[in-house]
Amino acid sequence: MQSVADRLRTQPLMLVAEAFTASNDRRTGRSTSIQHALESCLRDESGFRASVPSLNVCGVHNIAEGGLVRFVGMIQDVRDTEFYAGIYEEHMTSGQVTERTGKYRDVLNLSDGATFVPHDDCTWQRTPMVCVPVPGLTTWAMEALVGPVSYPNDHRQPLRGEPQGSGVKRRAEPEFATGDQLDTGCVEPMEDDDESTKRPRSDAAALMCPPCADTKPPAQSEEAARKLIWERSASGMGCLLKVYDADEGEAELRVNDVVEVFGVVERGSHAEKAANDASAMEMLLDHERALQPPPSCQPRLHCFYVRRLPADCHPLLPEPNTKENALAYDGARAHAANLRGSIIAALSSALGGDKLVAEYVLLSRWPQSG
Repeated sequence: MQSVADRLRTQPLMLVAEAFTASNDRRTGRSTSIQHALESCLRDESGFRASVPSLNVCGVHNIAEGGLVRFVGMIQDVRDTEFYAGIYEEHMTSGQVTERTGKYRDVLNLSDGATFVPHDDCTWQRTPMVCVPVPGLTTWAMEALVGPVSYPNDHRQPLRGEPQGSGVKRRAEPEFATGDQLDTGCVEPMEDDDESTKRPRSDAAALMCPPCADTKPPAQSEEAARKLIWERSASGMGCLLKVYDADEGEAELRVNDVVEVFGVVERGSHAEKAANDASAMEMLLDHERALQPPPSCQPRLHCFYVRRLPADCHPLLPEPNTKENALAYDGARAHAANLRGSIIAALSSALGGDKLVAEYVLLSRWPQSG
């Protein structure tokens, strides 16, 4: 029998369905959640966070369908609230009727041949938020935030936002024709500019040099051109978070908040199919659709648990206001005297041995108070 931690990693949506069945609150959907189970595993299960694949370092195609994922990023935009079918009925051809929830899904989970019947009084809401990789972070800082991850096939994927190497070394010099190419007659020697000395190319040279192919790119539809633009910039797009049961007031998520998110990714093929459905397209204007990249370029991450990271959170230190953080600072203060001498020595070495200038440099870096 699988443990709760194993089921959270591999079958989170099944746990959501079980929570929905056991729920008594069918109006808001707040009880249809696995947030408390996630918090318990993150707090009590050693290595649980590291065992969850991260979208910061691996692509959607490397993640098991329906499995738990995590993402660390900064909220770039908060979009208008979405409404969805919180509760609906699935009517089978045999006459069996089953109540299901549409929470944490873009595409409803209907059996073959089943009929969808919504509950008009159970329309729930969620808030879409664009979350991008934290700008300005160095590679080591991002890896410290993300933590160690087991990559499929032991192959490390580049961090989202990192330029992906093509594997082909670019040539530093232009290619010149070789001697064999010169002998074919395709490259004519330089001739005098005088009109009297100009002569047409020989027929043999014309036969051996086929006409240049038409390099004009084929005409593209507006939709295809837009998709190409999204694909070129996909590495820095991050994710489109679907935040459920969002807090209000002081606890509300805002632009520029840095968050760690645990959720499930909607597969691009299904989400794109829903987005291209005629009934769904009628609800969106053309200019609104143009602002929404396809799921293949910007994954839709349905959030089970969103944790705001403190503004003073250091990647190499424990979380602020914790016992581990206090112990780390106490240990640093105990070595403060020796640390100051090491800093002065390093600065003096870089400044030609001038300790007075090193003192001024260290003083200039000291935060001013008052």
